Amino acid sequence: MKTFCRSFIVGVAMLAGTSLAGAADLGSLKDANVEPHYVHSPARWYIRGDVGYAVHEGPELVENLIDTLAQSSWKDTWTLGGGVGYYFTQNLRGDITIDYRFASQVSGINTNPAANFAGGARQFDMTNTVFLANLYYDFGDRKWFTPYVGIGVGFTRNTTETGSVADSCGCTGIIEGKSKTDLALAFMAGLSRELRTGFKLDAGYRFLYLGAADTGPITDPNGVITTVLDPHVSHMIAHEVRIGLRYDLGQW
Repeated sequence: MKTFCRSFIVGVAMLAGTSLAGAADLGSLKDANVEPHYVHSPARWYIRGDVGYAVHEGPELVENLIDTLAQSSWKDTWTLGGGVGYYFTQNLRGDITIDYRFASQVSGINTNPAANFAGGARQFDMTNTVFLANLYYDFGDRKWFTPYVGIGVGFTRNTTETGSVADSCGCTGIIEGKSKTDLALAFMAGLSRELRTGFKLDAGYRFLYLGAADTGPITDPNGVITTVLDPHVSHMIAHEVRIGLRYDLGQW
């Protein structure tokens, strides 16, 4: 019994000593000048700016509803745009963009001998302002680059400017300009790379469907309207190479 009591007293003393030592250690940790560590959350919003070069497929031009113009073409152009986006998850993001496509020439030849200004070229410039809502899937970091694919839907404002017509005899006339709003669709694929915190370089390809465009009537040098329905432009497709910057805003 005496042995048990002595052992019990020794054990209590040891526990008390351990507790006091632990309390002293805690006090020393509390007094230590430890800098807090903050973990930054990824951004949810971003802004973007892009420049691009567009190559167009040959459009279909129909004059007066019956005459399909031959040798139709649509020259290349530059594009400039920007937008604001949102990260839904680590891999899924979306943005709303607006792009201005600079003036490029559309042309074709009416080979119908019975048409007004027959045998001559029709040519005019066209600009496009494109509004798109886009959704992208980022495949995650691949050490240097992050590949992605995307799809966009929206509308485009296609504006034709005053142009000219001519016939095989050298007579000339004027094509009135006109604006038309139509459906726009886009498919994208590209790569992004982080340049520094918050800044990403974005380079890729975009397939862009631009709907259709109209022009006004054809008038002769005296201002007399000779063709009311001239020409209607359809099958407007662009293949674009684009490069831009994205900047992440704010933190979670």
